[in-house]
Amino acid sequence: MKLQQTNHDLLQQFLSQESTPRWRCTIEVLQKSSPDRRTEETIYKLEDARVSHMVKDICLGQPPTSAVLRTCNLEKVIKETADNRRSGLPRLNDDQIAAIKKSLENQFTVIQGPPGTGKSYTASYLAYGFSIVNSLEGSHVGDKMRRHNRAKVLYCAPSNKAVDVAADYLKHFELKVIRMYSKNIEGHDFKIHGWTNSKHRKQGYQAECSPANRSIALHHVIRSSTSKYGKRIREFDKTFSRSEDKVSKKDYDEYRSLIQKAEMEALGCCDIILCTCSEAASKRLRDVNIGQCIIDEAGMSTEPETLVPLVRTNPAQIILIGDHRQLQPIVSHNLSKQLGLAISLLERYCDVGFFFRLKTQYRMHREICAFPNQQFYNNDLRTADIVEKRMGVRHQIDEIWPGGRDFPMVLCDVVGKEVTSSVTTEEGNEQSKKNLEEVKEIVRITKMLTGRYGVYQSRLQILSQYNSQCFEIKQELRKAGCQDVGVSSVIGFQGSEKDYILLSTVRSLPWQEIEDNPTKGWLKANLGFVTDEHQTNVALTRARRGLIIVGNKNLLKTDTTWGALIKHYEERNCIVKARDFPSVHQKKNLRPNE
Repeated sequence: MKLQQTNHDLLQQFLSQESTPRWRCTIEVLQKSSPDRRTEETIYKLEDARVSHMVKDICLGQPPTSAVLRTCNLEKVIKETADNRRSGLPRLNDDQIAAIKKSLENQFTVIQGPPGTGKSYTASYLAYGFSIVNSLEGSHVGDKMRRHNRAKVLYCAPSNKAVDVAADYLKHFELKVIRMYSKNIEGHDFKIHGWTNSKHRKQGYQAECSPANRSIALHHVIRSSTSKYGKRIREFDKTFSRSEDKVSKKDYDEYRSLIQKAEMEALGCCDIILCTCSEAASKRLRDVNIGQCIIDEAGMSTEPETLVPLVRTNPAQIILIGDHRQLQPIVSHNLSKQLGLAISLLERYCDVGFFFRLKTQYRMHREICAFPNQQFYNNDLRTADIVEKRMGVRHQIDEIWPGGRDFPMVLCDVVGKEVTSSVTTEEGNEQSKKNLEEVKEIVRITKMLTGRYGVYQSRLQILSQYNSQCFEIKQELRKAGCQDVGVSSVIGFQGSEKDYILLSTVRSLPWQEIEDNPTKGWLKANLGFVTDEHQTNVALTRARRGLIIVGNKNLLKTDTTWGALIKHYEERNCIVKARDFPSVHQKKNLRPNE
């Protein structure tokens, strides 16, 4: 054996000994994942002369400020986009229309969408607006050639979940939309014995083609009756599914050739292409004319990941939409994080004031929104009229809130004991934390809400930043007959909402062990994820009607953000001992909770 590379010089010394080595080792070769490889290749491509000056200028913090020259009447496009009632979606508000107008007019636009402001909804309408522009400004040859030649809208996001959310919106419009999945996911639906790699990475196993999107998924579209190659591809699929022997190279090559031709036809005839940022580097898009690129949830994507669709497709217009005050990109390597990899391209531009903010939120009760609005958004958010009207309806559950029905939030103080334990996740075993006292209180409150107050289990969601706590809560809820109540990590619930949220903060210390003037190191050691204000913002902004937090008040208030929250809640009489919640006074003439 000849060792080509090692991460440890000492290992090389052991293996190069002339005498029989006394040391034994195993060598594991880890192949780079396709997303990592594509991201790395993209960075090197930045020096390529074929990459547009606009993309390079954006990377250098020098965004283009000139307007795009249009041959169509942009005011009519904006009006048609805003007035589209055939889609069955709610009407756009003034902020959303202004964001769309700004994006249609400029080469580069950054839109911040705080919680509940409808950023993905706005981005979907924007894609619709761009498709109108592309249709009006397309080639004027025959209809079929015009659709093939004209520019497409590329809609990307860092995760399959975010892309699928956009796909659900875009299916409301009368457009040709294609959802392009990775080859790993496509191979899960159409396996070829001897050629499909069954040893996909974990990402491949976790992600799959959404059943709701089969009608627009590229690998299903090319097999449909509308594709001129569909019948032949289906015949191959049928033959391959029956064969237990490895498919011959000749048949496989013919099959792949058909697939490529069918994909080229489908992509050439569509208006909007949806895929992850990584999949935008696919060879399938190499010859597709991308006019505009919208990157949704851009605050959760590292800057190199964001550059993949921009460098690979050279769009004429670029729109980043997301919220840098919510979840940041996940970067586990500390040095990389210190060097700025966790700062997204969207955040970099928002930090210098180069952004447009959506300001009307449609999710939270006004008082639930009040603290995040003050802490993270400079009191810039306003609550929509439809939410204000919803707040006016009285329910039996109104009686549980210690601050009264106008303040439907509470911090239930409990001094529990945190325990470190091992838990199995999709990524393997990991060390996590749990707090059984908080589990007990969470389950008790859940039973009370679903029992005495008749709240449907489907309207409740329990969150924690610790997987071990989530596991314990699920176990106890199952025993209590509340198995239909959702339980997830804060990160996993990003982008979602429920009527009532119960949050377990887990971390706890006796009061005598809590520092009066804690250092950053002490806070990190004793509060961990809880000090992440991005996750805190997400946790506090998921509830529509009521928010219940269970945690150690004295420990939580050592953190700046949590300290501000506790002060905010104390001023509104929204903090009680967990054992005293709820302490209700029966009231008459209340409407039963729906």
